[in-house]
Amino acid sequence: MSEDDQLEAVSSLAIWERYCNGMTVSNDLLYANSNRGFVIVDISDPEDMAIIARWAQDRYRIESIFLDEEKVYMFSGLNIIIVDISDPTEPFLVTDFRIDQFINDLVYVNGIVYLITRDNRMPAWDVSDPESPVRLGIIQSRGQIVNDQLSMRDIEIDETGEFLYMADGVAGLRIFDIGTNPGQ
Repeated sequence: MSEDDQLEAVSSLAIWERYCNGMTVSNDLLYANSNRGFVIVDISDPEDMAIIARWAQDRYRIESIFLDEEKVYMFSGLNIIIVDISDPTEPFLVTDFRIDQFINDLVYVNGIVYLITRDNRMPAWDVSDPESPVRLGIIQSRGQIVNDQLSMRDIEIDETGEFLYMADGVAGLRIFDIGTNPGQ
């Protein structure tokens, strides 16, 4: 592709209010989140995408969306939201629980949700039983809050689920072994 080449969209699809905040893909399904919730889109034919289900809530904007085989994990403001997608045409709420700090990011692995909160902490929640989530440990950022900006910028988990990587602002990169002590 040269500088003069322009990509042409194969197709497009309006999501609620034409606002798509994020997405993730699994097989032939795309999960797109927006202000009101998320939609599940059949993308088996990219030229003829179709919304096969909508899940809506009316409180806060849905920020991130993570999948496992049968559930979607999201956050909105102070809430962690888990929706069952075992039947992608009929998603339903499993749990919606509030924590004590605004959430800025979320990752999920092996039944545990790791968060970045606005107070520069990273609490972990065991959601293996989504109807009874349990708070596990908490990691405090070593970075500094400068001009009300978060130190922690990003968290990722490797494919094995063994290590959590944290971009910790001025404190640099930190790596945690979560395979031996998940959530600790």
